[in-house]
Amino acid sequence: MKTREEFVEELATVMCEEFGTEACEEYCGSNVCANRFIAEKLYDAGYRKQSDTVREFVEKLRDKEFSAKIGSEWVAVVKSLDIDEIVKDVCGE
Repeated sequence: MKTREEFVEELATVMCEEFGTEACEEYCGSNVCANRFIAEKLYDAGYRKQSDTVREFVEKLRDKEFSAKIGSEWVAVVKSLDIDEIVKDVCGE
C-alpha cells in the first residue's frame, strides 16, 4: 500500500500535469504547490484508490487472523467482531 507521502506526490503530479503548474504559481505565489495541498487534504479525508483501500483491508484482516483446528485440518480464522472493527477502521462509521 502506498504511504501518505507517495499518494500525495502521485496525485499532485497528476493534477499539475492536468492543470499545469501555472495554476500552482497563480494561486500560491510560492514554492508551495496548491495541487499538493489539495492532494494532502483529499488523503486526510480518506480518499484513495479503491485498490489501496481493499489492500489495506486485507492487510488488517491478516493481522487479526489466527489458526484453529477444524476437524483434522488447521484453518485461518478471523472473528466477525474483528472484521466489523476493521471495516469501521478502513471505511468509516
